[in-house]
Amino acid sequence: MKRVVVLSGAGISAESGLQTFRGADGLWEGHRVEDVATPEAWAANPGLVLDFYNQRRRAVRAAEPNAAHRALVDLERAYEVRIITQNVDDLHEQAGSTQVPHLHGEVMLARSPWEPRLVRHLRQRGRIVPQDPLRRRIPAAGKPDLPACLDCRSALQNRPLIGS
Repeated sequence: MKRVVVLSGAGISAESGLQTFRGADGLWEGHRVEDVATPEAWAANPGLVLDFYNQRRRAVRAAEPNAAHRALVDLERAYEVRIITQNVDDLHEQAGSTQVPHLHGEVMLARSPWEPRLVRHLRQRGRIVPQDPLRRRIPAAGKPDLPACLDCRSALQNRPLIGS
């Protein structure tokens, strides 16, 4: 079977209504990257970082894959397709694409900062899993305002942090 590699970026998800990070009125408007998207930001103000990413999660949940996402799925009927994406959303997967490495992480993943192997998928087969920090808050040890890993009780950390 022939192989196809697709490089995907913000434009494909913008068509589904998701804001881009760098465009006019982009997500970085009003936010410094260093304040919301780095391990240092998480250490200094985890509540701000969590709120920033929870807003992204809400937007991803409200978005639907568009015709371009579905067209890439259709390609898989005739080719082995790998989509390398810069996007942190999961719209390619929601459309049905099967090989999608994410260069900048995935907003629907959270991990324990104490045990990196403990990763929570906040969406499972199109549904939100019970550990979703937007729907169910279990206070983290020492940080009652942050959701916790169900296994180690440390505050769940966002996966797409620059420099992590």
